[in-house]
Order: sequence, then structure tokens, then C-alpha cells
Amino acid sequence: MNAKPEVSEARGDDHRQIFTLQKLIRPVLVGLALCGCYNFSDIVHIDHGHKNNFKTVISATFRFVCLLIMLVVCVKYGVTLYYVSYEYKLFAVMCFIFNLNLVARFVACLKMTHRSYGNQEKCFKTWEEDIFPECLALKLRCPVSTINARTKWAVIVASGITVINVAFVEVQVEMYPELASLHLFPLPNTILIKVALILLMLMCSAVYMFPQTYIFALNTTLTSLFKNLTEKLEQDICKNETKFPPNFQRLRLLHLKLSKLVAELDKDMGWFYAANIGFGTGLGVFILYHIMKTTMDTFFLIMCVFWLLTALAEIGFAATCAAFLHDAVRILR
Repeated sequence: MNAKPEVSEARGDDHRQIFTLQKLIRPVLVGLALCGCYNFSDIVHIDHGHKNNFKTVISATFRFVCLLIMLVVCVKYGVTLYYVSYEYKLFAVMCFIFNLNLVARFVACLKMTHRSYGNQEKCFKTWEEDIFPECLALKLRCPVSTINARTKWAVIVASGITVINVAFVEVQVEMYPELASLHLFPLPNTILIKVALILLMLMCSAVYMFPQTYIFALNTTLTSLFKNLTEKLEQDICKNETKFPPNFQRLRLLHLKLSKLVAELDKDMGWFYAANIGFGTGLGVFILYHIMKTTMDTFFLIMCVFWLLTALAEIGFAATCAAFLHDAVRILR
């Protein structure tokens, strides 16, 4: 059997090593791990190639605590529906729906990364053992720098929206006393509690944004590889004067492996798409109703419009990325 080609054989910016899938989207995985949606132990595995049992336990404990906190916060906003004034009743319902969305996303992340019920680890392993070596052997072009730049920009945008959301909540606490009691319930309005609220909102906003970023990074990365595979096949056919090239069977087999990888990922992504379309649509419609029904000052209106656009973008980006990926999959079928 022929030995697998070394990484050093790949030359040029677009012909360098096709990194493992985790390395290509590593910034997104780090963001997911910081808000409890991904295992820290798996980040260590990406960097050092081995897993530490102690860090695995710590990571699992951290994720369990994050889930418990979000469940408590969701129940808290549900309780506030019974005592908040009529003026802010719609806003309280909106906060409750938002937190239900967060819990659904977090549970989807737990399912995705679970070693028995999820498919993520299996897909990463398939990439490393089957797809990665074959891409190198076929000298398939992979725009690594483009993918890295796109992923970093996605993380920057997600981080920026996260900070803006936290700023909006903090301004609410300072400007509207009744909203302060809504967010801080049942705790007193003190400096220490406000700092804890900021940290909590950072985590919740990150849970809202980074799964979206993960879907975007993963889908665009796979879409790029499918397009490059199609281009290489077309170029090889042209060089052979419309005849099937010698490596046609290997290229076709690689396409089938990538298609199977997408099918496996869809078993987890389907939960995210359901949460995006279901809660995103519900939240967007309710925010729009809140804007039309309630008399607001300028700040409150800007905040609600921003959240409305975020909810609509949540639906649009996920659906668009998924559509582009599945369109790229079907080109060679």
C-alpha cells in the first residue's frame, strides 16, 4: 500500500495542509466552551492530542452548572410574569421566550457533543481518518486562510452582538427601576448583584450567539470543500478531453464520504434548525407585536428593533447556510 502523503507536500497558501475540522473552526469551539456548549477537554485534545480525565470531569461539571443556572433563570422569568405590571408584561413574556430558547439551544449542544447520543465526535473522527488523508492524496485545494479569516470574523461579530446585548440589559437596570427588579428578582439591587447579572447575561448571550456561529462556520467550511471538489473534477475532465479522469472513482468516493458526513451532522443540526425557526419566528413576531402595541422611548425602541433584527437574522443565516451546503452536495449527484 502507498504511504499517506506528508503534510509538507501541500504547497502554497491554498495548497497547505487541510487541517482537522476542529482546527479549522477552533475559535468557534473555544467560544462554545466558554459558555458551556462545548467540552474544554476536547479543546485540549485539539491542541495536545490527548485527553485528561480530570479536565473532562471539570468540563462536565461546568456544563452541568451552566445548564442548572439557565433553568433557574428561565423559571425566574416565568415567575415574574405573575407580579410584573401590565406596562412591562409583554417585555417579561419576551424575556421568558428568549430564555426558553437558550435552554433549547443548550440541550441541543449537550446532545450534539454527547459521546453516545451525539454525532459530532464521530464526524470529526471520520474527517481525520477518511476525508483528510484522501484530500491530501488528491491534492485537493482548500482555502485555509479564507476559512480561518471567515471563522474569526464570525466570532468577532458574535462577540460584538453578545456585548451589545449585555450593555442593553445593564442600561435597562440603571434606567428603569421596574425592569431592574424584573432582571434581579429575587435578589436586592446591589453592586455585587449587578456584576453577577452582567456575567450571567454574558453567558446567556453567548449561548444565544455562538451555536449560530458554529453552524455558520461548519456549513461554510464544508460548502467550500464541496465546491473545490467539483472544480477539481471539472478541471480533470477538461484535461482528459471530456473523458473520465483516472482519479474519477476516488473523487466520487470522496464526495460520497463528505455527503455522508453532512448527513450525520444533520442529525444534530436539525435540532438547531428547529430551535432557530421555532423560537426565532416566535420571538421575532412577539417583539414586533411588542413594538407596535407599546409606547416606548427612543432607547427602548432601538433595543427592541435590534433584538427583532437579531431574531430575523437568526432564522435567515442558519437557513441560508444550510441551503448553500445542501446545494453544493447535490451538484455531483
